[in-house]
Amino acid sequence: MEIVYDVDMLKTMLFDLAELTGITISVYDYEGNNLADCMHGSLFCLDVFRYMGKSRCAQCGQNLVEKCKKSLKYEETTCFMGLYEACMPIIIDDIWVGHVSLAGIRTESSFDTTILNDNESTDLFYTQPFYTQKQITALKNMLPKIIFHTAIKFVYDDRLDEITNFIKSNLKEKLTIELLCKKFNINKNSLYNIFKLNLDMTVNEYIITKRIEKAKLLIIKGVHGDKLIEEIGIENYSYFCRLFKSRTGKSPSDYRAYYGTNK
Repeated sequence: MEIVYDVDMLKTMLFDLAELTGITISVYDYEGNNLADCMHGSLFCLDVFRYMGKSRCAQCGQNLVEKCKKSLKYEETTCFMGLYEACMPIIIDDIWVGHVSLAGIRTESSFDTTILNDNESTDLFYTQPFYTQKQITALKNMLPKIIFHTAIKFVYDDRLDEITNFIKSNLKEKLTIELLCKKFNINKNSLYNIFKLNLDMTVNEYIITKRIEKAKLLIIKGVHGDKLIEEIGIENYSYFCRLFKSRTGKSPSDYRAYYGTNK
């Protein structure tokens, strides 16, 4: 599975949103790289940057992003200059693929900032777009429909089914990364990415998982000892017992006693 971001579409949509809303909206990928933004001309924010630099604003935004990543929910705050900011996760198929940041909004709870001690700056504060809570909620509900499902998509790799079917059909064999790369004419990095993006695990983790799953079925049927490990491609029975218990919480004999047909 590959995450595909239509950057040109994102830029067009955000430009239109900037014209409609006057709000600064930015979209980032899952690594935090900026994909597109509509930096609506904010004279107030430019004034803040002129007096105080951008680092404090950047830190405020980063803290909000980290909070959003942990909760996987829409998070909001009031920045040190009294403006509303928010971060919305972009989640597709339960996977974080990026986030959307909103900034530079006056709300009913925004305060009259005097931190700059400058009448001109205070006047500029009131040129920021004003939104009621209902309007912010409407924007929050609208953005996923506009951005998430039109400009960000998953492209699934057809090779995944071929590789996983081969692994499941050949668990008795000595399955190695080199063997799979040669079999499917693929390099190690591409093989790793296919499994990580689609299954969120490494190739070896997947092989072990499938061997343990097969071992469970064989144990229930009464297969044990050397015959069991031969069927799942593990050479050492002691190692298998340790691995099985670490994955299931039970030794093979305890698992057989609990789930076997001769209980």
